[in-house]
Amino acid sequence: MSKTIIIGGSFAGLSCALQAKQLYPDMEVQVFDSQETVGFIPSGMNLVLNHEVDQLEAASFISEKEVRAAGVQLFLGHQVVEVDMKAKWLRAKNLKTQVITDYPYDQLVLAMGSKQTGHLVAHLDHPAIISTKDIGSAHHALEVLEDAGHVVVVGGGQIGIEACEALVNANKQVTLIEANDSLAERYFDADFVEEIEAAIEIVGVDLRVGSKVASVETDPLRVILEDGDEIYADAILMGVNLFPNSSLVADQVELNSDKTIWTSPYLETSVTDVFAVGDLVQVPYADQGRDFIALVNNAIRSGQIAAFNLKENRVKQATSLRVIGSRIFSQYVVSVAKTEHEANGTSAQPVQTITVRADYSLTDSTPVYLKLITEADTGRILGAKMRSESNILTYADTLALAIGQGLTDKELAFQDRLYYPLETVANPIIYRAALESYAQRLAK
Repeated sequence: MSKTIIIGGSFAGLSCALQAKQLYPDMEVQVFDSQETVGFIPSGMNLVLNHEVDQLEAASFISEKEVRAAGVQLFLGHQVVEVDMKAKWLRAKNLKTQVITDYPYDQLVLAMGSKQTGHLVAHLDHPAIISTKDIGSAHHALEVLEDAGHVVVVGGGQIGIEACEALVNANKQVTLIEANDSLAERYFDADFVEEIEAAIEIVGVDLRVGSKVASVETDPLRVILEDGDEIYADAILMGVNLFPNSSLVADQVELNSDKTIWTSPYLETSVTDVFAVGDLVQVPYADQGRDFIALVNNAIRSGQIAAFNLKENRVKQATSLRVIGSRIFSQYVVSVAKTEHEANGTSAQPVQTITVRADYSLTDSTPVYLKLITEADTGRILGAKMRSESNILTYADTLALAIGQGLTDKELAFQDRLYYPLETVANPIIYRAALESYAQRLAK
């Protein structure tokens, strides 16, 4: 009977463990994690502040009981301190007893995730500079926030924006700082986030876009911007600078320039029988080569793929379309693949865009906006963006499937789809946008 050890008990590690037990019932699968819980959702603090869960322990995508019931052995509160890939063993410390034990393996899966680092987080050990990536950090953040009146959030990507909403719901004065000229610039063009930025400012958030942070100082606690402005705070939440947590094995496996771990298309590292998944690896992105994209959906898929390849190469790493969905104050947003700006900078073909508005349903006149980005000559869909005050998150999977399969606007426009009276509309917005995009190309 072979044994696979997985270092890391979050989305990637647990996805790999559960899939491995399904594929190889006789395989011994062990998961090591320094945390005392598994399956914590990194945005758990937001769920508590938004009163969507009562406590952080409920912010979990799977329970310890469910994992153990699947036959996976959990070593929680165990910090892996050393790995010997030539001899195929690792050394772990029980953080309660301080006892150190060696564990042999046949296959090793590295799933240590990512961490915050960089010059902006040099003072991350300061008690009032908070993050929420693991349950311990989230517990500390909630304690700090109890007495904090003004909170500065650094980073206007998905992490920062979602935290900003939760803090407003907790009656905090909030300043949101983003270095780029618009929020979530990696996912949306500036014209598409204007309504989102307006919704954020309406609730009283001091929004600072195009503001670069020079330093974070602690005596007194404040953020100093490059233009010299100083913003004093009771707490600072860092929503920036995620980097792969690869230092444990950096001297034994080949690394990429961004400190991700190099892997084959089957997620095996430069060392035989050692795999890497989740935030430790680059992913193929659209048609632009490989990139570090720290998203839960990438973590889950990579863990599952690695499990299929533990004994032989079966499944190649899947392409990422950087699919995200979120609720930001009054707006639901969806992004799949490229922005218009990104497409213009990377596509060999001229780029065409079209933005369509439609009612949410026959009985709900809430407007839905969809921006479709295509190659002007071929109609191949390069990206799609949506927003509405009604829940549009389920559209993301359909858009991802269309873009992932390389569909053109013409092919999507005439794709078969369900119609049921009063339950669906005759021409759903996705197909309507594709149809108008195709018609626009023909008219040129």
